[in-house]
Amino acid sequence: MKPFLCLITLLLLIASCGQNDFRNTYVPSEKQKLVNEIRKNVAQDIKMKLNLSPCGTGGQMMHQIEMLALAFNYYQPITIEEGRNLLITSIDIFVKAVNDDERIRPYLANYPFEPKNVQIRIFLRNPNGSNPGPGEFAVISSIDGILEYDVNDPKNPLFTTIHKESYQEALQAQKTSDSHLLKIAQ
Repeated sequence: MKPFLCLITLLLLIASCGQNDFRNTYVPSEKQKLVNEIRKNVAQDIKMKLNLSPCGTGGQMMHQIEMLALAFNYYQPITIEEGRNLLITSIDIFVKAVNDDERIRPYLANYPFEPKNVQIRIFLRNPNGSNPGPGEFAVISSIDGILEYDVNDPKNPLFTTIHKESYQEALQAQKTSDSHLLKIAQ
């Protein structure tokens, strides 16, 4: 009987070890607090300016902040040009917010933070919330400074990338498109 009581006592002690509030309370670091604040503010800014609905965050910052990520839903069909504008504007807002916050600079792997240091993913939905059909844009993203435009493909369980460009190429294409529109308007 004595070994049985010892075993029960031991099990109760082990089970209660995880019950102490001081051991289960997560206190974010100053770096994490700053990252959370910046991502929240950027997500709200992008939502207001571009009508994108925030749906996720991420990052690579075990030691220094190497990358920060945001994901959004967008409830409109788009063209490559419209997707490019959404991505470039989102990237620029994100990079500017990081670079403008002096408090986070000591934690950055590189300053100034660059478009390659932010990830933006925009999941496209129909206005009623359903997924886009075959051949329609499903996801547009910027990862490591590369913008990708992916469509639903019934032959592929994943998406099919139909266009890929660097951030710099996208900026140039945007400028070319804008100057072309200005000539047409004149």
